[in-house]
Amino acid sequence: MSLVKSAFRGGLWFAAFTTVSQSISWCATLVIARMLTPADYGLMDMATILTGYVQIFYEMGVGAAIIQRDEVSDEELSSVFWALFFWGVVLGSLCFLLAYPTVLIFHEPRVYHVTQAVSVLFLLGTTFIVPGTLLKRQLRFKALGFVLSTSVVISCLAMVALAYAGAGIWTLIGGNIIRSALTLILVFIVSGWRPKLHFSHAESMAYLRFGLPVVGGNSLGYIYTRAAVFFGGRAFTASSLGYYSLATQLASIPNDKVLSVINSVSYPVFSRMQNDDWEFQRFYLRLSQFVAFIVLPLYAGGIFLAAEIIPWLLGDKWQASVLPFQILCVAFLFSALNSPSNQANTAQGRPHWTFWFQAYCAATMTGGFYLAAASGDPAYLAVPWLAILAPAQLIYSWITLRKVGIPVRAVLDQWRAPALATFLMLLILTAFRYGFQSAFESVPTCGAVYVFSAIGLGAAWYGAYMFMLQREFVQNVILLARPKSKQSESLAK
Repeated sequence: MSLVKSAFRGGLWFAAFTTVSQSISWCATLVIARMLTPADYGLMDMATILTGYVQIFYEMGVGAAIIQRDEVSDEELSSVFWALFFWGVVLGSLCFLLAYPTVLIFHEPRVYHVTQAVSVLFLLGTTFIVPGTLLKRQLRFKALGFVLSTSVVISCLAMVALAYAGAGIWTLIGGNIIRSALTLILVFIVSGWRPKLHFSHAESMAYLRFGLPVVGGNSLGYIYTRAAVFFGGRAFTASSLGYYSLATQLASIPNDKVLSVINSVSYPVFSRMQNDDWEFQRFYLRLSQFVAFIVLPLYAGGIFLAAEIIPWLLGDKWQASVLPFQILCVAFLFSALNSPSNQANTAQGRPHWTFWFQAYCAATMTGGFYLAAASGDPAYLAVPWLAILAPAQLIYSWITLRKVGIPVRAVLDQWRAPALATFLMLLILTAFRYGFQSAFESVPTCGAVYVFSAIGLGAAWYGAYMFMLQREFVQNVILLARPKSKQSESLAK
């Protein structure tokens, strides 16, 4: 079985587990959002603004280093495990103390105990890294999907119970702790890997040297990402900030829940191909088209139907989240389309490129969020994502393509078909909206009838377009998904 085929089939299992768990997570999120208040979400963002930055450092980038290396020994992995374990103890202790400055920054005593509770996540997170990364390196995405989806489902059910019991903000932090603990237990059971009582500083440092630019770039990314919460939390009330926070949470779902699955599968493949230029370029282009076919209709449909879906799902109290959600969808679409660039650079040993890109964004985006908060409108917090980050990502991808040896036109060719399909889908949805309003004047477009009809129509058109006009792409995907024996029979015919 080829490397791409093996990774793709494992990715399908990973996606299947993720789809089921995230469907349950979606339903739980909607139920919880109805029981919680905007202030609960705003307080959660405040409580994790400092600890969230520290959380970036708990992996120290060694996960990417383990996958990128040609060979790893059990002794080296044990050294890395114990180094991360003790590092988690240090970070957990530090975060326990960060509760005090967090209260002082926002003048909000309610975040004190919540911030301290976050410290538990650091010890759990650092212990998970080595066995979890080994499953990715070995392309055992089916096993990894089982671990992650099981923990998500159980934690979501627990969060619904907490919200129903009136736990408020503790619903959110409690769910994270339960999910992390279950993930840790299950990954050790499934992976079969156990650390030895062995530690070598030199062995662990070899992985840390590769990972430091990765974690440094992630830390800079966190700075400008959370700058919106920092300046917004000081300029607006918790409820006003909650509208932006929920919009960010919703708009990031395709990237966090769908694109993260693709990246988890693609990075090990990129790493295995790092010394074969032709295969590397070919996989980059195939991945670019695959990502575009998935994220373009999701984000375009979200932008088009946002004004109807958000009030219907969450209630009229969340109406103010519509505009920032639409702006963020456009910006995050650029992030998704350009995601192969980050994977390619790290896989070929250039994690410092991402570091310098994030350094530029940290300088420019932070200033943008400061100005947005000074405007007096929480919706403007979404503008820097589109006005600053999106153009920067296009330039970064262009530089990466030149390094990898892929013409920009080749990537645009991969995007042409999904872009046309998405454009025609929006035309059909526009015609349907006007037709629905004319035929059913008494039926609101923010109701279940219109929302389900529009989603069903858009999905049906996009699927029909794929099967009728993109048969070669669909057939290639089907061949990758088939077992080896069935694929051989198909080729023989």
